Amino acid sequence: MWHLIRIGIRFRWLTILIAIILTGAAVWGTLQLKTEMIPNIEFPFTGVITVYPDAMPEEVVSEVTVPVEDVIWERVGEQGLKHISSTSAGGLSVIFTTFEYGTNMGDTNSVIKEAIDGISLPDAVRQVESNPQIIPIDPNQMPVVILSLSGDYSVYELKNIAEDKFIPYFTQIEGVFTAEVEGGDKERIIISPDPQQLVASNISVYQITSLLDDQYESLEAIGNAPMGVDSIVLGDIASLEPGPAPDTAISRTNGEASVTINVMKYSDANTVDTANAVMEIAREIEADLNGDINVVPLLDQSEFIEDSVNQLLQMAIIGFLLAIIVVFFFLRAFRASLVTS
Repeated sequence: MWHLIRIGIRFRWLTILIAIILTGAAVWGTLQLKTEMIPNIEFPFTGVITVYPDAMPEEVVSEVTVPVEDVIWERVGEQGLKHISSTSAGGLSVIFTTFEYGTNMGDTNSVIKEAIDGISLPDAVRQVESNPQIIPIDPNQMPVVILSLSGDYSVYELKNIAEDKFIPYFTQIEGVFTAEVEGGDKERIIISPDPQQLVASNISVYQITSLLDDQYESLEAIGNAPMGVDSIVLGDIASLEPGPAPDTAISRTNGEASVTINVMKYSDANTVDTANAVMEIAREIEADLNGDINVVPLLDQSEFIEDSVNQLLQMAIIGFLLAIIVVFFFLRAFRASLVTS
């Protein structure tokens, strides 16, 4: 240690150079750190969801759940698989697998998908797109920004504005993986025939469905559609009312009809930079629309992260000042305290 001190005093320029290099490396490394709300970890869990339309739970178990469980045990049972749990309901099979920590889930999920694609499943299952579906449990799949759009427009118009004005700009931002709109799907006309009226009028359901090939300008026009039997119209034998289309998402913000935009990032993208870029573009578009659209951030991960970082900096500054005070208190010498600090 004494020799190092002598070298440091004799070659001051070398000491200063080393200090500058270390300081520069520390500053550069700090600036390169990603700021995230959740650490970049890989959970050893995977889900397999299979839709089996119109099947009873017993059929789902025997024809889907058991074959999928068996092939998973067969193909990845020796690759860290701990246990499998499943739930089978009418038309749906949900399988949850747990592996040892440290398992390469990317390779494991690929093996599971290949294995499931090779087994025999009912035709009704295979006819559903992307079925069965492998769903990795990944915290990075959480949206970095969720925006709500509302205003003096119908939800259909809000959806068109979101898709035309917001989505194209969001998808061009570096780090954004997807930007999707929820809500705003057009309503459908729900026709509910009265069985007693059908029997009394001798009209079949096929005659009603054949009317759907025609175009109608209003709900009243559909209700007045003739059934071809005497003077009976559709409204006489069925109730008609507007309703949401199947699988429609209905969004409301602060009691008002709205649509939401979910923005997802790439797993290696910086959450704060990506979220801030999305919010900046959203505010610019909102200003360009002259206040016709209200953009409300329902979720912005960058706010939580920046608050945490600011609190950390405040604690560091307080700690630094307290350290100076303590050193001065014990040394009782300003110059020595300054050098030590």
